[in-house]
Amino acid sequence: MKQTLEEALDIDGETLEFPEEKSLWYYRMKVLGKDIGESARAAASVGYRAAAAVVKTALRVPLYCIAGNLPGDAQRTLEQRLGKDWFNAVNATRWSLAANIPLQAYAVYLLATQADRLESTPLAFATSGLAAYAFLEFIYRGAASSEPGAQPAGSVSGVLLYKSLRLPAAVARAMKGWWGRLDERARSMSQEKGDLS
Repeated sequence: MKQTLEEALDIDGETLEFPEEKSLWYYRMKVLGKDIGESARAAASVGYRAAAAVVKTALRVPLYCIAGNLPGDAQRTLEQRLGKDWFNAVNATRWSLAANIPLQAYAVYLLATQADRLESTPLAFATSGLAAYAFLEFIYRGAASSEPGAQPAGSVSGVLLYKSLRLPAAVARAMKGWWGRLDERARSMSQEKGDLS
């Protein structure tokens, strides 16, 4: 009763399968896959943070350049509403000053060329006045926003624009208060007389 090896292994009619040992390359590839996955996640995180910083900067630059021209108290109010991490009033003053310098220089250049071309004395005086204003604004706002004790300072044009836009709201508030006081006096007068109309 000599059995062959195949018969001995196939006693119950089932084929026996030996456990397949995984080679070292399998584990190497598994570790490599984990490392690549972690690296991809880290790169995606860095990319996301970089994109968020670019978008935040793209939104901040116009805000700083425009809002930095507002009066100092309006800049501080904006800083409180938006938070210091999003809007810094002193930095906004500096950014708007840096943005205004080339604009004012170009305006002086245009006025000077027109004054020379037209040989106009009033345009020459306007050019000198604008150049003096730009220089004094640079000195004032630059000194106000310098350390220590930096304070936000608005440009004259920004302050005038801000005040002119705030004037209708201030007039409306004053009229509302005046109307309320008038109405209150009229009601008290009508209650004294007994009229409740």
